[in-house]
Amino acid sequence: MEFLPIVKEIRFTSEGYNQIVADIYTDKTISVQLISLDQAYPGTIDRLFQDYEKERNGRYLIISAPYISKLSDELCRKYGIGYIDHSGNCFVSFDNIYISDIGHENLYPKKDKIQKIFKSSSHVTSTIIRILMRDISISWKLKSLSEEAGCSIGLVSRVKNNLCEQALAEMGEKGLKITNPMGVLNAWSEAYNIPKEKVINAYTLLSIPEFEKAASNVIKENEYAGCLTGFSGGARYAPVVRSSKVHLWLSGEHISEFMEKTNIKQVDSGANITIYIAEESDIFVDSREINGNIVASPIQTYLDLMQLKGRGEEMAEVILSKEIINDKG
Repeated sequence: MEFLPIVKEIRFTSEGYNQIVADIYTDKTISVQLISLDQAYPGTIDRLFQDYEKERNGRYLIISAPYISKLSDELCRKYGIGYIDHSGNCFVSFDNIYISDIGHENLYPKKDKIQKIFKSSSHVTSTIIRILMRDISISWKLKSLSEEAGCSIGLVSRVKNNLCEQALAEMGEKGLKITNPMGVLNAWSEAYNIPKEKVINAYTLLSIPEFEKAASNVIKENEYAGCLTGFSGGARYAPVVRSSKVHLWLSGEHISEFMEKTNIKQVDSGANITIYIAEESDIFVDSREINGNIVASPIQTYLDLMQLKGRGEEMAEVILSKEIINDKG
C-alpha cells in the first residue's frame, strides 16, 4: 500500500457494517473515521454531523458516497468533514494533510433528485418554491401551502422532503421554511433554461423606454398574461445596468395580438425585443406593477438575468441582495 510521503503508517483499529476507524501516523497520530452512505444529501450530512459530533472524540470524519454535490461539498467544508465519492471527487483536510479533486461529473444522475423539482417542466413544484421564496422569513404549514399553490398536499410534502434532504429548508413547529435561499437559487439556475423554440426575436422603431411602457399598457388594457423580465424587469428593481434590448414574457395565446397592437415585427437579425413564450402560469406568480410597468417577480427576473450572463449576472446579484435575501430570515 502506497501512502502520502508524510504518512508513515496506517493502522485500522475497528470496522463495522458501514464504517472504519483508523489511526494515521505522521509526526503525530491522527484518528480518522470513514462512514459509508448510500446517498450524501446535504440533509443527510447535517444529521450525521449532529449525531456523530459528540461521539467523534477528536476523530476526523470522512464520508463515502456515490456522489457529492456542490451543496454537499459546501456543507462538508463548513462542518470540517472530508469526503470521497464514487464519481472521483474527494476532499480531505486535516492537520498538515490536504487532498482535493473536485468537479467530476455525477456518474449516478438518476439519484440526483434536487434537479427534478427545478426543471422547466415542473410547473407546479415551481409555484410551490416561488411561494416559499416570496418571503424567506415565513414558515408555511403544508396544508396552507398546498391551498396557496392550488395543488395536493402530497405534492407539497414531496417538495418538502426534497428541499429538506438537500438542507435547503427545514420543517419546524411553525411549518416549512427556506433556510438556504442562495442554495435554492443556485440549484434552480443550473436547471433553468428557456428552449430556443420558445423565444421570438422582434424589432420596434420606438426607443427602449417607450416600448417598455407601451408593452405594459397593452398587457394591462387587454389583460394579457405578460410581464417585463431580464434587463427590462431588472431595471425596475435595480437600475444599475441599462440595455439596448427589451425582454418580456407573454402567454402563447396572446403573442399575435400583442405584436399587432404594439406594431412590432419578428426578425432574424437586428432584434431589439426578445419575447419568451410562457406556456404555464407559474412564470407570472408574484408579478407586480412598478411605476406603471408590469414586471416579473424578483425570483423570475433573477432566473432570466442569470441566463444572460455578464451584465445580466451583475444585475441578478443586485436583485438578490435587494429584493430576495435582504435582511429576511
